[in-house]
Amino acid sequence: MGGRSAGETGTVYYNDGDTKSAGIADYALITDFESNGNDTIQLFGSSSDYSLGVAPGELPFGTGIFFNDGATPELIGLITDISPDTLNLDDSSQFIFV
Repeated sequence: MGGRSAGETGTVYYNDGDTKSAGIADYALITDFESNGNDTIQLFGSSSDYSLGVAPGELPFGTGIFFNDGATPELIGLITDISPDTLNLDDSSQFIFV
């Protein structure tokens, strides 16, 4: 995994704890992700805790990683220059869960 981690046991990084917040003020910016299996994103929990979608508003083009823990999915990560339809939370070569 190259020593970088977006989640570890018991922790969801970039979650501000406000279930009504969209999280656009703080998130991990991932600029060089290779979805062909060279890189893997590690998240806490399970794939059902998250969703992928188009980056919101005026943020750079890419795929938003959203933590679904309340009324508003919270942006915790942004993978630049990759369309959401090329990624799958259930693909263990792209995402792993702890």
